[in-house]
Amino acid sequence: RDVATSEGEARDLPVLFPTLQLSTDNAAMIAAAGLRQLRAGARASLDLKALPTLPIETGSTP
Repeated sequence: RDVATSEGEARDLPVLFPTLQLSTDNAAMIAAAGLRQLRAGARASLDLKALPTLPIETGSTP
């Protein structure tokens, strides 16, 4: 964070970071997105394949 902030200042570019509480674990973000899908009634079959580059979009289901 310090290096990125310094580099941004040197280039007159804004550098923004989420709070540390929100940037500690990608699994938490994935779980939150999954919970939202689950509550919306989305379900997938047991033969679902992992797609690591699949974008998370509102209302999308695999």
